[in-house]
Amino acid sequence: MDISSLGQTNSSQTATSQATLNANLDTFLTLLTTQLQNQNPLEPLKAEQFTEQLTQFTGLEQQIQTNEKLDSLISASATQFASSVINYVGRTVTANGSVATLDEGRAQWAFNSAAPTNNGLATVRNGQGDVIYEERLDIKRGEQTFTWNGKTNDGGFAPEGNYILSVSGQDSSGSAIRVTTDISGQVSKVDVTQTPPQLTVGTTQVPLSAITSVATGG
Repeated sequence: MDISSLGQTNSSQTATSQATLNANLDTFLTLLTTQLQNQNPLEPLKAEQFTEQLTQFTGLEQQIQTNEKLDSLISASATQFASSVINYVGRTVTANGSVATLDEGRAQWAFNSAAPTNNGLATVRNGQGDVIYEERLDIKRGEQTFTWNGKTNDGGFAPEGNYILSVSGQDSSGSAIRVTTDISGQVSKVDVTQTPPQLTVGTTQVPLSAITSVATGG
């Protein structure tokens, strides 16, 4: 896996700044040389003026060296970060989100309920928002999973692809229970060319920033 592209944007910005500094330095040297060559012998450049200009030259040179070191630091940090992100491959993760992929007759989501209820409802929709499947649930408090085998309300089976889950429930008084829907699964791929990096869970891409928990093993 090529992880060098993670730092390309920052490196490009640093390279642009570097080019600007180099151009400024070249211009400064040209002006200084021209000034020295064409100064009036009767009014030569004063020592303090020359010292001031040399100080400016030194400042530019130091800034160029700083940019070069910064570019190296950014590249090293990007490589280290990408290497750590790749460690997600093979891990089982849970992420914020309601979209999961039906693949080989199985799609799985994680959800978290604020309270238990035997009056829960899981609703699966396609990308167009059409209800594909509904199932009554006994919901416990806390984290749990919902697995769908692709079966539809009309008795058929949905094609593979991405589907959206919503879970609702009511307590004994009829008040709605807060349920947050997540997705869970094993990470098969990490794309570090995007910002933030994208983790492939099943065939669904999940941003690294959406990951809420990681477990070892499949």
